[in-house]
Amino acid sequence: MLSGWDGLQEYLDDGNYDIDNSLSERSIRPFTVGRSACKGFTSEEGVMIAARFYTLVETCKLNGVSPRDYFVKVLEALTNDYGDYEKLTPDRINEI
Repeated sequence: MLSGWDGLQEYLDDGNYDIDNSLSERSIRPFTVGRSACKGFTSEEGVMIAARFYTLVETCKLNGVSPRDYFVKVLEALTNDYGDYEKLTPDRINEI
């Protein structure tokens, strides 16, 4: 407690800090539920692919973008040889 006292004081002085980590907990819940329900992760590569997929889905949600619409736009852009890959992130997808 004593080593974290300065951080606690910053929390009290700055109202931008969250009091808990509920947002993080809710963000990882779909992955943990899917992992235990599927049991399909038979390789490390499969786990990495799933982690990337879930990361994109949760990033879409945090940016107010429908994950389905996001993946449709990305796949359309990739099949049409869209060159500006920096705009294919969930926070910039509406720029294309």
